[in-house]
Amino acid sequence: VIGTPAESRQIGSLTVHFSPRLSQDQFTQVLQAADIYVHVSREEAFSRAVAEAMACGAAVLASDVGGICGVLGAEGQSGLVPPRDPDTLAARIVELCFASDQRAALAQATTVRANACFDDRLMVRRYLGWLEEICDGWFEDTPVGAPR
Repeated sequence: VIGTPAESRQIGSLTVHFSPRLSQDQFTQVLQAADIYVHVSREEAFSRAVAEAMACGAAVLASDVGGICGVLGAEGQSGLVPPRDPDTLAARIVELCFASDQRAALAQATTVRANACFDDRLMVRRYLGWLEEICDGWFEDTPVGAPR
């Protein structure tokens, strides 16, 4: 749990680590070491945090609100939990903690999706392609010397 006083707690056979606010580099290191990333939200458009967790290889459990479903894609649908339903969330966390094959499959599928859809270089190429299409259309329809 990030953003809380530093400590560790034993909950049954699980150890939960609590951490104060982290730098981006520290946060990335935590995500890369995490087995499960849990993202609880009431509203969300595009969740960069979820996309980052996917790219870092964590199995993602997240509230099924706003654009999170689109970020996870079909590959991550099993990681969605109903919003404001702590019992279901807790059950899914426990399930993934003890179902290593299921956890690994979810992490692998969403990591592949993150790399295919949200890689910075890919996104820049897409934007440049769109800009090129816009400019091509603009210049084709405008006579040389005409005001733009």
